[in-house]
Amino acid sequence: LEPGGLEDLIHHAYDLMKKQGAFAWGLSSSPNPANMAVDRISRCSGLLGAAFYGCLNRHDETLRSIHCSGLDDVERSCRIFKHDGIILRYLMYCCKTTFK
Repeated sequence: LEPGGLEDLIHHAYDLMKKQGAFAWGLSSSPNPANMAVDRISRCSGLLGAAFYGCLNRHDETLRSIHCSGLDDVERSCRIFKHDGIILRYLMYCCKTTFK
């Protein structure tokens, strides 16, 4: 992202969520070029990685995680997609992470 681009991305995601009835957005879950796409925002089921995602808060017990933290990313993604039928994922961006 360019300097200031993160704020622009967050505003774009908020506007798109409101427009399309989504309540969560995230980035590509992998830096592998085969899993990324320039200028493509997925609306399909996919992983919302805990490293970076955004959501509109809701007080809905059916969306609350009940399993261990090792499954949290998968559980959150499945619960949100089952409830809303849409997750926005910006496939042109990913997080650079180091897992130890």
